[in-house]
Amino acid sequence: MKKIQKYNTPLSKIETLTLEMGYQCNIRCNFCYQEDFSPKNNAPDELWREKLAPVYPSLKRVTFLGGEPTIIKGAKDFSDFIVQEHPHIKLDTITNGLAFKGEWIDKFVSNGHKIIFSLNAASSVVYDKITRNSNWDKVIANIKDLVAARKKVSSKLILEASMLVLPENIHEMGAFIQLCEKLGFDKAFFITPLFHQIKNVDRDVARRSITEACDMKDKYQRVKVEGIESILKNLFPEPDDEVAALIDRCDEHGERDSSYYDAVCKYPWNSLYVKHTGDVMVCCAAWLAIGNLNTNSIEDIWNSSHARNMRKKMAAKDYSLCKRICPFNENPSKKNKESLNVVGRKLVYRFVKDPKMTIKKIKKEAGRFFK
Repeated sequence: MKKIQKYNTPLSKIETLTLEMGYQCNIRCNFCYQEDFSPKNNAPDELWREKLAPVYPSLKRVTFLGGEPTIIKGAKDFSDFIVQEHPHIKLDTITNGLAFKGEWIDKFVSNGHKIIFSLNAASSVVYDKITRNSNWDKVIANIKDLVAARKKVSSKLILEASMLVLPENIHEMGAFIQLCEKLGFDKAFFITPLFHQIKNVDRDVARRSITEACDMKDKYQRVKVEGIESILKNLFPEPDDEVAALIDRCDEHGERDSSYYDAVCKYPWNSLYVKHTGDVMVCCAAWLAIGNLNTNSIEDIWNSSHARNMRKKMAAKDYSLCKRICPFNENPSKKNKESLNVVGRKLVYRFVKDPKMTIKKIKKEAGRFFK
């Protein structure tokens, strides 16, 4: 009994909530792995109005995601609900920026903590190669309006921009940092692509582009830049002297306190990630649900056997229930046998949850890999 109680924790310890509102989206990106953008799969209002009600008093921040949250009615209603009923909670979101204007700007300037804009390009030419049904000029205009509104009231809202590095845009990494400086972003970060997305990247182009990105990082020090080191390590798993020098030059981990990786991940003790299906995780990097709000209350889920097991694993630095992308995971599983075991468990878990969608995604990813 004592061992079980050791990994129990009060609901009042939850500080952050991330809520998936659905996959409805207003643009199409050529790298997106989603198969169903229908609004019929959006999160029901009952999920956030009633089933998550017990966690709001202790929350400090909520992040709501899509799809594209600015076109999902539930996302607008949820953010209005937080602002009106729980003004102590700050808002976070990720957006493509196409519809981020008007009341969205007002809401985040007054009640927001952070916005991440998924730009994935530094020019309209490259942007148009990656996206469909969007408009680069409108996105940039919306960002400029937001930055001006933030400045006008001296808001502390944090603005970040992301780029998923692909063969189509890798040559713009330096220009992306420059654009972020010009527009007034606080941070630019590069997302490491999946293997099938970078297998055809010209390594000489990558070297030149990443060198330029390091130059821009040094030049525009007001903008915090992250992700270059990870891109290098994935593109060049066996770095030569030139690449090793670049890794040392853009070393992001060296800036962290030496105890960073010694700390136990806190998310199983203070965080919730809720999918539109009602599945509850501890964060976006976890792949195993600790419960589902359609069958159990949040009070029961928070100290369920799955939740306690997750905390026990984190206390032992066992990341087998987490994705490799987790920044706390300094040494993700690399042994073939162990990696295959984890991948197999994940596939079985996802297939049981949604067999049709799992098969669709496997077919889509396989098609991309063997292109």
